[in-house]
Formats: sequence, C-alpha cells, structure tokens
Amino acid sequence: MAPALVACLQAAPGSAATAALPMNHGRALVRLERPDGERRECVAELGPAGRPARVESDRPVGAAPPLPGEGERRFTLRPLCGGAAAVRDEAGTAAGWLNPSACR
Repeated sequence: MAPALVACLQAAPGSAATAALPMNHGRALVRLERPDGERRECVAELGPAGRPARVESDRPVGAAPPLPGEGERRFTLRPLCGGAAAVRDEAGTAAGWLNPSACR
C-alpha cells in the first residue's frame, strides 16, 4: 500500500492520507485530507514490486461517511510532530511518516 500512499500524496502536496484500502485489479483507494480540510479520494494503480504507483483518479469526497479507521493515523511525506514514526521501503529508506491523529 505504501507506493499508492506515496503516489497520491505526491500528487496532492501538503495533504495527509487518513485511510487506505486495497481494491481489485491491483489498485488502492487512499482517502486524503488537504491542508484546507477538504477530503479527497485518490485511486492509485500499483505497479510491480519496487516500482512507483500511478494515480488513476482523484476526486472530492464531500460529505461521504468516513472509511473504517479513517483519521486514526495520518500518513505524510514529512513528519508532522515528534510522535511520528518512519515507514521504510524495502531498501530501508523512509517512504513516509505515520503521525498520530492529533498531529496536524
């Protein structure tokens, strides 16, 4: 799922991923929250291992209900606070950061 999270966040600078779910046909759904509070859904197509994912679609969520666990943690490309934990890729490089829900 990490490649999908990274692809969606790179396409939406400053956003945080608040939930992610696997989908059929090698895709992942990533719920994003933009710095202005707008919620969006990004669908990314996962590539072969070691390859970046590709954003397939990005659309506003509006008042849609939250996904299971949405907002419990926030995955970002940079740490938001001191309680953030690095998520490392296969090479051991930090791919992003898991931030507690209170980190904004």
